[in-house]
Amino acid sequence: MRLQEELRVAHQPLDRQVDKSPCTRRLAQAMLALVDSGTPPLRLALGTDTLQAIADKHAFVQAEVKAWRALSASTDFPKEALAA
Repeated sequence: MRLQEELRVAHQPLDRQVDKSPCTRRLAQAMLALVDSGTPPLRLALGTDTLQAIADKHAFVQAEVKAWRALSASTDFPKEALAA
Protein backbone atom coordinates (compact mmCIF):
# COMPACT_ATOMS: atom_id res chain seq x y z
CA MET A 1 0.00 0.00 0.00
CA ARG A 2 2.91 2.34 0.63
CA LEU A 3 4.05 2.24 -3.00
CA GLN A 4 0.53 3.03 -4.22
CA GLU A 5 0.38 6.05 -1.93
CA GLU A 6 3.80 7.25 -3.11
CA LEU A 7 2.70 6.94 -6.72
CA ARG A 8 -0.54 8.79 -6.04
CA VAL A 9 1.31 11.65 -4.36
CA ALA A 10 3.93 11.76 -7.11
CA HIS A 11 1.25 12.02 -9.80
CA GLN A 12 -0.87 14.68 -8.12
CA PRO A 13 0.92 17.56 -9.89
CA LEU A 14 0.33 15.79 -13.20
CA ASP A 15 -3.37 15.37 -12.45
CA ARG A 16 -3.78 19.14 -12.25
CA GLN A 17 -2.12 19.56 -15.66
CA VAL A 18 -4.27 17.03 -17.52
CA ASP A 19 -6.35 18.51 -20.29
CA LYS A 20 -10.03 17.93 -19.59
CA SER A 21 -11.07 18.27 -23.25
CA PRO A 22 -13.37 15.74 -24.95
CA CYS A 23 -10.39 14.52 -27.01
CA THR A 24 -8.46 13.69 -23.85
CA ARG A 25 -11.46 11.83 -22.47
CA ARG A 26 -11.83 9.83 -25.69
CA LEU A 27 -8.13 8.98 -25.61
CA ALA A 28 -8.43 7.84 -22.00
CA GLN A 29 -11.46 5.70 -22.87
CA ALA A 30 -9.53 4.14 -25.77
CA MET A 31 -6.59 3.37 -23.48
CA LEU A 32 -8.91 1.73 -20.94
CA ALA A 33 -10.54 -0.35 -23.68
CA LEU A 34 -7.07 -1.37 -24.85
CA VAL A 35 -6.06 -2.45 -21.36
CA ASP A 36 -9.31 -4.38 -20.88
CA SER A 37 -8.95 -6.13 -24.25
CA GLY A 38 -8.09 -9.79 -24.17
CA THR A 39 -6.05 -9.41 -27.35
CA PRO A 40 -4.61 -5.90 -27.55
CA PRO A 41 -2.94 -4.92 -30.82
CA LEU A 42 0.79 -4.49 -31.11
CA ARG A 43 0.12 -0.99 -32.41
CA LEU A 44 -3.03 1.09 -32.07
CA ALA A 45 -3.70 3.84 -34.58
CA LEU A 46 -5.51 6.68 -32.85
CA GLY A 47 -7.49 9.07 -35.00
CA THR A 48 -8.66 9.04 -38.59
CA ASP A 49 -5.59 10.99 -39.69
CA THR A 50 -3.37 8.20 -38.40
CA LEU A 51 -5.57 5.54 -39.98
CA GLN A 52 -5.31 7.34 -43.33
CA ALA A 53 -1.52 7.69 -43.05
CA ILE A 54 -1.21 3.96 -42.42
CA ALA A 55 -3.54 3.13 -45.32
CA ASP A 56 -1.50 5.39 -47.61
CA LYS A 57 1.74 3.74 -46.52
CA HIS A 58 0.31 0.25 -47.07
CA ALA A 59 -0.90 1.23 -50.55
CA PHE A 60 2.55 2.57 -51.41
CA VAL A 61 4.28 -0.59 -50.16
CA GLN A 62 1.79 -2.83 -51.99
CA ALA A 63 2.36 -0.95 -55.27
CA GLU A 64 6.13 -1.11 -54.82
CA VAL A 65 6.06 -4.85 -54.10
CA LYS A 66 3.89 -5.43 -57.17
CA ALA A 67 6.25 -3.40 -59.36
CA TRP A 68 9.35 -5.27 -58.17
CA ARG A 69 7.86 -8.75 -57.58
CA ALA A 70 9.68 -10.43 -60.49
CA LEU A 71 13.07 -9.11 -59.47
CA SER A 72 12.47 -9.98 -55.83
CA ALA A 73 11.38 -13.52 -56.70
CA SER A 74 14.38 -14.01 -58.99
CA THR A 75 16.65 -14.14 -55.94
CA ASP A 76 15.11 -17.35 -54.53
CA PHE A 77 17.43 -20.25 -53.87
CA PRO A 78 17.15 -22.74 -56.77
CA LYS A 79 14.72 -25.56 -55.95
CA GLU A 80 16.93 -28.01 -57.84
CA ALA A 81 19.75 -27.36 -55.36
CA LEU A 82 17.45 -28.23 -52.47
CA ALA A 83 16.50 -31.57 -54.04
CA ALA A 84 20.12 -32.67 -54.46
